Amino acid sequence: MIEKTGLQRKDIGLAVIGAGRIGSMRARLASAHAGVRFIGIADTNEVAAKALAEKCGASVTSADSLEIISNPAINTVIVASTSTSSRCCRPCNSASMCWSRSRLR
Repeated sequence: MIEKTGLQRKDIGLAVIGAGRIGSMRARLASAHAGVRFIGIADTNEVAAKALAEKCGASVTSADSLEIISNPAINTVIVASTSTSSRCCRPCNSASMCWSRSRLR
């Protein structure tokens, strides 16, 4: 018998920082997930961010990662860029989960 753990499912508002190979893969996979309701893409190459947004149905794009993660619809962040190309690799309270946070603690 499976016990209920009290966990609640939340809709995911996802920011993908980096529109390169890994960011593209993550964004495309996320766009197919039933729980993902909002996607924002940030990349210093805004042309790449917009191209990826078209492929995965992202709602917003920016060359500024902090602008994307500050969006109130975002509650999860995937950092798929090098630490030198992303201004987002520092502690913040903008997202409930950031895949880069484990390196910061």
